Amino acid sequence: ADVKDCQVQQAAKPVHDEQINEVIEQMRKVRRTETLIDRAAGKDDLLTVDLEMKKDGVIVEGGTGRDYKVYLNEQANYLPSFAEQLIGMKAGEEKTIEITFPADHYQKHLAGQPVTVDIKAKSVHEMALPAVDDAFAQGVGLESADALKAKLRENLTLEAEQRSTEAAEIEMLEKLVNGSEIEDAPEILVNDEVRRIMAELRHGIEEQGGKWEEYLTTIKKTADDLRLELVPQAIKRIKTAVLVKHVAKENKIDVASEEVDAEIDRLLGTLRPDDKAMREQVTSADYREYVHATFRNRKTIEWLKQQCIKKSA
Repeated sequence: ADVKDCQVQQAAKPVHDEQINEVIEQMRKVRRTETLIDRAAGKDDLLTVDLEMKKDGVIVEGGTGRDYKVYLNEQANYLPSFAEQLIGMKAGEEKTIEITFPADHYQKHLAGQPVTVDIKAKSVHEMALPAVDDAFAQGVGLESADALKAKLRENLTLEAEQRSTEAAEIEMLEKLVNGSEIEDAPEILVNDEVRRIMAELRHGIEEQGGKWEEYLTTIKKTADDLRLELVPQAIKRIKTAVLVKHVAKENKIDVASEEVDAEIDRLLGTLRPDDKAMREQVTSADYREYVHATFRNRKTIEWLKQQCIKKSA
């Protein structure tokens, strides 16, 4: 594709007061206080319960909880009608309620099914949110409430700018790929890219403390199902890589050996002196080529952005 024909407008959405207030409300919830009270639970209280979920009189798998905390004003975080049916309970009170699992629930044997829940209330706590004053701001290292709001506006503006930059870059690359003639990738290359995407996805889930098998259960797919779905994404990534490499070659965009040396030295400085295996890997010819290709691709994409992306005022 002709780069001159690829024009993308980048415009970051302005930050509104409502967004700042939403963040402040989340901060208030994190710092809320809980006071034990002797009365019926209201819609803004915390109710601690023991519970047992039963289907046809049999406790369902994972359906028991001890000292389970229910924030009664956050119904969206629970199964439909669960929290609202607990409003008005007092400590020591017991009741049985009925709830219906959503039709798209990841536990297929419970999806769309009604269950009974035996509830025993343990305690009621009144929730109090702190005022948004200078003392609140000082708790996060800022001198005043006004300074806190200004900092939040600054951070949200930077996030909006970053999102718009990423969106414009993706749109630019898609336009260039779609406007180019690129031969179909060999099946072996597509399969290799699918494996790479799967590995990246799994690593990201496990790095956040999740489990791969649970993730597959949640999205209601097998590993083979997911591999098949990732084929179009893999093909797009391969074509994008081919395009970027071609643009770099055509426009003589390259990386000096000194830049690669500096990056390898930086990486070596992060490794333990006795980590022989990693040090050998970082200094290998293959890894040097990887660093060179990564830096060249970044430079090429930055060059393309200068040609294609126009920022709106």
